[in-house]
Amino acid sequence: MALLLLCALGVSSSASTARAAEEKFSAPKAVTFVLGDSLAFGFQRAKFLAGLPNPDPANFDTGFADVFAARLAATPPGRGSTLVNLGCPGETTVTFLNGGCLYTQSGFHLHVDHAGSQMAAAVATLEAHRGQVSPILISLGANDLLALANLCGINPACIGPLLPGVLAVVAQNYVVIMMRAGLWRKTGSLVADHPRHRDGPSRLEEHGRAPRRQGVP
Repeated sequence: MALLLLCALGVSSSASTARAAEEKFSAPKAVTFVLGDSLAFGFQRAKFLAGLPNPDPANFDTGFADVFAARLAATPPGRGSTLVNLGCPGETTVTFLNGGCLYTQSGFHLHVDHAGSQMAAAVATLEAHRGQVSPILISLGANDLLALANLCGINPACIGPLLPGVLAVVAQNYVVIMMRAGLWRKTGSLVADHPRHRDGPSRLEEHGRAPRRQGVP
């Protein structure tokens, strides 16, 4: 079954095609796979502070991914599915691809610790569980915008000229992530949370092949 993207990457021309595309059900498989930042990880500041100096990742078990996975496992199609969560608090689309997530760089542990980039770990996990992964949840991009906010504060004269470029990089990096993970070709359903679409999801077409747009090397 082709990959279904929810919460678009910002390609407006695809949105109109999506509405005309026939929806298809992609049944959950053995692994519910989660990628991304603190939202994916289920980070909560109170739990983090209470757990210092070495917060236990197992205590962060009430995030949206945990709730989603629990509800999925309670349904007949999702019964027996396992949650694999690679989320890293502070992850940006850039560090996702290249490594250097702030949380692990600070010495803290993840639900699934991995050396190198989350991108490399994601590819390795997909290969290790080939044909067994669906759905895939991604929450990524908010920290790219947070970096801009840290730079500019609330100064619109600073934010205005830089914001379009930041959004373009995030969208482009999303495409690269999909392509490098082979998600354009793999069976499964993907739910992606992109900062440009935090006000509501828009449905894209089912992708049977990678887009022509070039990604970041």
